[in-house]
Amino acid sequence: MATVNWGLTAPRFTETDQEQETEGLSQEELELARRDCHGQPVSSNPSAERMAECITAMNRALEEIPEEKKQACVAAMAQCPAQCNDEEKRNFLWRVEFDPEKAAKRMVKYWEWRRELFGEDRCFAPMNRGGTLRSENKALQYSLLYVLPATDKTGRPIILMDPSQIKMHLYSEEQMIQAQWFVLESILRRQEVKRDCVVVILFRNVTILNFYRRIIKFVLELEQDYLPVRIRSVHICHPSNSYDLYGPILMCLLGRHLRTRTAVHEGSDREVLDALEEYGIPRETMPTSMGGKTMIDHRGYPEELN
Repeated sequence: MATVNWGLTAPRFTETDQEQETEGLSQEELELARRDCHGQPVSSNPSAERMAECITAMNRALEEIPEEKKQACVAAMAQCPAQCNDEEKRNFLWRVEFDPEKAAKRMVKYWEWRRELFGEDRCFAPMNRGGTLRSENKALQYSLLYVLPATDKTGRPIILMDPSQIKMHLYSEEQMIQAQWFVLESILRRQEVKRDCVVVILFRNVTILNFYRRIIKFVLELEQDYLPVRIRSVHICHPSNSYDLYGPILMCLLGRHLRTRTAVHEGSDREVLDALEEYGIPRETMPTSMGGKTMIDHRGYPEELN
């Protein structure tokens, strides 16, 4: 008997919940959500002088964290200092609106979880295949996430999330989770793009049997609690007939912040592409499976990322 991946007892966010939440949003919250959806930043980056002050304050905050809570981070600073330098600290500061104490805590959590996920022997290696990620890991070839080569009109990376690509019989859940970490972190190595992300979720071929709630939940937790990347908006495209079953579960996983920045697009390929254009996502950036012009080579993705 097939495993039901969405969970019979999984928490759900209903239409009634949605109505109540929307009614409780202030005009300021609605405006911030609108700006995020359309790629209109509210705050600018601090000056070089202010950034230097933030890094100094972050270093002090790191020193004040008890040793037993930052063992992985301390080990990383000794074994792979290039992955803990000021540039990396800037990434963590940016993610938490340049709050030094929050940035320090996030960096510590990042290294603790990276060590737990990849193991003591690999977590301090370079973030590439053969380093942290085993070269034989097939999860990248059948990955939930795929970073599209082009960006939206404001320079934000576009992440395609397609649960139908997951093939859990080819790898373990741990390998799949490692691969999703690897994909998200690859955004930080693309110097020409922003770290604000737009997520396009393709649900055309998704059923209740391949809606992998645990893996989607982990990806969202990575963005919310660990990695120095930020999802600014979510676009659910071509929801399948089973969406009424797994849609409320997804909305619950997204949390209040992302729910207010989520749009659902139904209809023909052309209608969906037109809707995405209104949010600054060019139709040509979308994959050919959605009517766009971008050819996706899932099997060659590992080499592309490497």
